[in-house]
Amino acid sequence: MTDPLLRLVRALGTLAPDTDATAVAEVLWLAATATGSTPDPTSQAHPPKLRSPAGPPAGEPVPPPALSPPRHPTGTAGYLHHPPPGSTPARPISVPRGEALPRNLETARALRPLKRKRPSASALELDVAATVEAYARTNEILPQFTPTTELWFDALLVIDGSPSMTVWQETASELTTLLRGYGAFRQLRRLTLSFDGPTAELLDHRQEPVEKPPITDGRTLVLVLSDCTDPGWHAPGVWQLLRRHATRVPVALINPMAAGLRQLTGLGGLPAVRVTARRPAAPNTALSFEVPLLLRLRANAAEQWIPLPVIALTPHTFDRWARTVIKGSPDGCDAVLIPEDGRLPEAPRPPRPVPADPIGAFLRTASPYAVRLAELCAPFAWLGLPLIHLLRQVLLPEATLCDVAELLHGPLLVTEGTTAGKAGFTFRDEARARLASRLSRSDAWRTQELVGRYVAAHAGSGRNFEAALSDAQSIAELPSDLQPFAQASADILHLLGAGTRRTVEPVPAAGRGEPAAAVQPVPLSYQMVVGSPHTHASAASEADRQIDIWLSAEGHSTVPADACDGPTRIRLGERILLDRDGGELDHAAGRYTRRRLRLPAPHGYQQLTLTVVGPAAGPVLVRLHAEDLISGPGIRRPARVPVPELAAALLIHLDATDGGAEVHPVPRLVTAAEVTRVVDELCAPERRLPVVVATVPGGVDVQHWLDEVARPLMRQVTGLAIPYVLDRAAQPVFNLALKYHKVYGGAVRTYLPEVDPASRGDATRHPVLPRHRIDEDLRRAAALLAREPRRLAAATVLPDALAAVPVLRLLPAVRPGLLESVSATGAAGPGPTIAVGTVHGTVPASFGELLGRFEEFPLLQFTGDEKETLALDGQPDGAGWARLTWDGLTALQEYAHAAVQGRAGGDFKQWCEHTPAGCHHFPPRKAVRWESRTVESHAKWKRERMLPVPSTVDVTRRAFMGAHLRIGGGSTAPRLHYLDDCSGSGRIYVGYIGQHLTNTRTN
Repeated sequence: MTDPLLRLVRALGTLAPDTDATAVAEVLWLAATATGSTPDPTSQAHPPKLRSPAGPPAGEPVPPPALSPPRHPTGTAGYLHHPPPGSTPARPISVPRGEALPRNLETARALRPLKRKRPSASALELDVAATVEAYARTNEILPQFTPTTELWFDALLVIDGSPSMTVWQETASELTTLLRGYGAFRQLRRLTLSFDGPTAELLDHRQEPVEKPPITDGRTLVLVLSDCTDPGWHAPGVWQLLRRHATRVPVALINPMAAGLRQLTGLGGLPAVRVTARRPAAPNTALSFEVPLLLRLRANAAEQWIPLPVIALTPHTFDRWARTVIKGSPDGCDAVLIPEDGRLPEAPRPPRPVPADPIGAFLRTASPYAVRLAELCAPFAWLGLPLIHLLRQVLLPEATLCDVAELLHGPLLVTEGTTAGKAGFTFRDEARARLASRLSRSDAWRTQELVGRYVAAHAGSGRNFEAALSDAQSIAELPSDLQPFAQASADILHLLGAGTRRTVEPVPAAGRGEPAAAVQPVPLSYQMVVGSPHTHASAASEADRQIDIWLSAEGHSTVPADACDGPTRIRLGERILLDRDGGELDHAAGRYTRRRLRLPAPHGYQQLTLTVVGPAAGPVLVRLHAEDLISGPGIRRPARVPVPELAAALLIHLDATDGGAEVHPVPRLVTAAEVTRVVDELCAPERRLPVVVATVPGGVDVQHWLDEVARPLMRQVTGLAIPYVLDRAAQPVFNLALKYHKVYGGAVRTYLPEVDPASRGDATRHPVLPRHRIDEDLRRAAALLAREPRRLAAATVLPDALAAVPVLRLLPAVRPGLLESVSATGAAGPGPTIAVGTVHGTVPASFGELLGRFEEFPLLQFTGDEKETLALDGQPDGAGWARLTWDGLTALQEYAHAAVQGRAGGDFKQWCEHTPAGCHHFPPRKAVRWESRTVESHAKWKRERMLPVPSTVDVTRRAFMGAHLRIGGGSTAPRLHYLDDCSGSGRIYVGYIGQHLTNTRTN
């Protein structure tokens, strides 16, 4: 046994007996791809996934990876840092860098005009058609040649080498890679712009001055990348250098700064214009522009201005520049004018006023994406550029480099020096505290989960930076300049107020202890809260009617006419449950009526909860809450719950209102006469929902735009906001009434509650969705528009009447025989609780005795073939297998008891990993969530695992039972297959106890 591969395969067979050849190959491929990662050997045919934030208490070390899984695996919190070789017990991983050049594929598509070709001046190729024609004419073979076509341009990329460009080094590198590999240029040369000398000069890769840059008239494009913040950009020398080259070839300046920050850079003193080109590839002197009026009024009216196009690092600006330079687009592109002296004489200006609250000024004036990015970065004590780009790419992909520049150059961050030329930042204490207060629990959980999943999914990829997963013990072993990286995940947990370990505290109950719910990430749910002038009885009756109409339209059964009005659960179909309850509320809040509908979904259930609260005579409050309940193994990507179709019907038939304003499901067209009413709604202090106001672009039919653009755009804010569309006559009246909160040109603006029309600073609080976002991608624009209403709906505190509604507690809809095991809890809660089936007597010594005592587990039902089970008694290890099976059934009974009441905190595998105190422990490695992919995809083997269930669970009376318990050791030991239906019928169905079913090892 000297072959390492053979030893590895046998070790895998010992640890995971169900592992087949395909699974072994996948494990070896994953190990070769994810260098240094340690996959969980208890997982079955699933790639390793990163857990939600959880881990050991501070000071308790994480056990090192072992060949055999630990009995109680601890979900450790991940600390990202760059470990010195061999100095820490961390697990090394490769974390991919976020894109320092966002949307690079779209940028490449924007540069397509630069691929234009022209006839070569020297290279020729055979013209077959002309040769044949010459032969037909002269009867002699005279080869005819024609110039070949070749790419038009060479490119000269000049990178600013000033210290302020340290933060843009990765961006410059990715831009160079994009331009070099795009195939639009014959060759690409890169030079460095230096301000170390008395004047600006160009340096080559050896840092030697370049006296004569490689520029060919009419064949070279010069691109200069700089943030223009170095003092050298305020001197005329660099501008005169650009002016000289602009007289010969096209020259453009690529500036990553936001438009509001450019006035603080060297671009601030230069006039801005829009330029167009009369012919392709013309130098800047041939660009057409109109001199601004103030410049024409200057004394030196004959001054020769040269325009310099300015490109932001966005696909849109690259596209406008490329189409202007190559195709002569009449739309033109943005540029600044360079005078003959390089700079305009700067008039003395008073010093810029320093705001009393610079952090508040940033939050009011910065772009919404820059503010959001700052909020998402707030949990981290130390920020490096790779981490900032990673957070932007994973959590805020719509943000641009201009938004990153606003964050880096704003008043929130302090530069902490550089490490190997890489900048690092920390938040000012007061800035971090204010940003952390704006970050909700759901945002923090989502940050931890998505970044963790991104790291797990992209480990071992190409361009990355080295990091490691470590525990709190290894932080002190890291260099001081790298220690903050290791604190990142701990800071998120500290922000949440959660410990570093998922704990399950026992709750006293009759019989055995019951687990408390583990901390789970808040789902991306939908929540609508509106008012209604109807009486309570009328609103509740109408809500029931709309639920019946919706169920009937979906092909489901409706509520029986003789259904009781008290708390009850009604089964309407296969895995479709309707819970009904109601009652009086304290503090004179009236009464409540609640309906909870649970429907099957691809990975669990979709749950709709409708609550009507208010006095009998009205008015009432209506809340509709929709969420996805994920069940099954693995971590799935959290998805935004779509707007329920029931929401639009409720808004119409309940005459929904919010603060006196009518809440309608579709955008309503506003005329000039109705503007005053809309403005009053915006300023109403009692308004809770945002108001979305859209404007119609010029040159389009209003009704067509309303039907084809506005309604699809605002469909995702149904019930979350009040949508309006201003017609052309209403738009100027609206903007005149709200001079600081204008919206025009086809843009859409979201007005949050508490609008102050007299405050210029308040205007920055209400985000604007520009027209070009809508034109580029309507579906993405709809998601962007719904982001703020969704966030506001989740963050807004419920009204007191809705908050006073008690937790829904109902009996599971199960067969009558199960009700014998139900007992009221009295003080334990407002509803009944299922008692744990306590095991009496000794452990059975045979499977015959086990089957005879199966009724001791009231929440378990055996539906399998008893002959297969009794055949195990004839085996030498039959008695031991029977005892182990009894242990598994006992644990399943205790898990089912907690699951039917919503307190299990996960599936049975997680229950075994975190068994509450006082409950029976079953080894986690013997609890398998699912069969391997090979078994599941094999028709015959899958058919063997289609085991009997009652018709209330599946109309075919068969269900695939991939979850199973291993009984005994060895690869072909007996198995117990079961179906967990605690969320449906409230029971667990055991469909098979017997010898190992067919797989690759039993053939």
